[in-house]
Amino acid sequence: MDKKMNKDITKSNSHPGRLNYFSVFAILYMTSFMCEMTENWKHPGFTWFFVFLITALVFTQITRLKFLLFLLSTTAYVLIFRFPEVANHVNFILFLNLSLIVCIFYSWQQPNSTDEDYLQIMLPFLRFSLVLVYFLAGFHKFNQDFFNPNVSCAGGLLVTGFIPMLTSKVLGIPSILFLAGSLAILIGKLWGNSLRSLPRQVQFFLLTLLTLIAVILGSVFLKMQGQFPVGFKAAIVISLAIVVILWELVGGLLLIVPRFQGLILLFSWVMHASLALIGFVDFGTLAFALLFVFIPPNYLNLLFDNPHVKLGKYNIHRVYGYFLILLLGSFLSLIHYRLNIDLGDMNLLNGLLLDFAEVIFILPILQNLCSANRLPWTGVPLWTKDTPKFTSILILLVFLYAMTPYLGLRTAGNFSMFSNLRTEGETSNHLLLASNPLKIWGYQEDVVEVLEIDDEAAKVGHKYRPLKGYKLPVIEFKKLIYKWTKANYTVPMTFIYDDVTYSSQDIVNDPTWRTPKRNWEMYLMDFRIIQPEGPNQCRW
Repeated sequence: MDKKMNKDITKSNSHPGRLNYFSVFAILYMTSFMCEMTENWKHPGFTWFFVFLITALVFTQITRLKFLLFLLSTTAYVLIFRFPEVANHVNFILFLNLSLIVCIFYSWQQPNSTDEDYLQIMLPFLRFSLVLVYFLAGFHKFNQDFFNPNVSCAGGLLVTGFIPMLTSKVLGIPSILFLAGSLAILIGKLWGNSLRSLPRQVQFFLLTLLTLIAVILGSVFLKMQGQFPVGFKAAIVISLAIVVILWELVGGLLLIVPRFQGLILLFSWVMHASLALIGFVDFGTLAFALLFVFIPPNYLNLLFDNPHVKLGKYNIHRVYGYFLILLLGSFLSLIHYRLNIDLGDMNLLNGLLLDFAEVIFILPILQNLCSANRLPWTGVPLWTKDTPKFTSILILLVFLYAMTPYLGLRTAGNFSMFSNLRTEGETSNHLLLASNPLKIWGYQEDVVEVLEIDDEAAKVGHKYRPLKGYKLPVIEFKKLIYKWTKANYTVPMTFIYDDVTYSSQDIVNDPTWRTPKRNWEMYLMDFRIIQPEGPNQCRW
């Protein structure tokens, strides 16, 4: 079926230089890395390099060789300069990159292999890896504290993300106007045929009325949300936690079944589009690239048969429009974060740009889904008889990496994002693995407890968290000492290790704890700080 799909979706795209299934996926995937780098321009030199590299690759004919250049350079950068303290989705990108590299070399060994043949080799891995990451993210959240309304990350995202977003401003304009106006425009696009049959004044009136209703409802919610009873707030948080669990844990598994894929894809897109508004643009673009490979042939043909959007008097390919909109967002982030020109809520601005770019790209599909002549959803298979057997090994590696907290290894960056998961100690807060039956290694229990430290003076790197009153695995503690050494810091602190209290005026040069270089464990592992007691707070 995959081979037939390849033939079907490229039938109108066979001319030299035309964008095909492989090149469109490659552009979506490379764009996700650009958004990761330009989120706040923390590494401007490398960010400029990758912006120029990706832009050059996007606007030339994409080939496996050019894609390999991107994969090798981005993988080397992350492994050498940022690993292991990178976000969950960056670790996911590393696994995808390495797998895509392996499969490029494998495809070159096949006779008469084309770029499209290479993508066919990769499709099962790309699809199954997204299924696995969704499922594992939900599995990590299946713990008692994720359902605790006082600490749940579901409530944390609502309180620290969505509610402040609704009260913020973009370019001096209240965010709620941007959101309501965007909703009105989207509805006009999806049900445009019915609206266009009405007089223009009526169209304008209806869209304006819809915008005003949304603004009024949002304003009323914001005014009343501080007056909601505690029980009502708790019910909202628990409901959100259940929705997220059902989406990731159950929805991830349902992506295996072709007939359910359409519903899960649509719901996943809406969820990622919503999360993008509060800062998850980088992960949203990666998820969008992987959701793209689940679109069946008849719906992909809608994209390839209607590839252009009108930009003034020019026609531009949808995927180029998608890229250019997000490139604009990248430069707006540069203006905001590096040139210190306040543009307002950058999370919301970039989220709106991403959502707009995605709608532009998949508009033919959305319009068909909203029409009376909707195409049947056939879905796509996750695995075929032609899938190389070694891809199952790649999938197994992703699974084992995600299970590291239960094995007693690293607790951060392994798809346990915002999950409230706690595996340290003899017991876990996980509802199925509470007794830690899989734990083999003891890195999570080899800890120091910080009694006194000047957290402001000790702050180093963007990932630093206040340590006073918390515990920290020794590996993570030594990684901090190594960073303090490189930064030439003097850090006085008092802590307990192995029932012995240590007090040092300069832990960086303390003969017992000096760490002038990293060992292999410090290169590979990453840990969260540990609460000594109480329900586990929401931490990245």
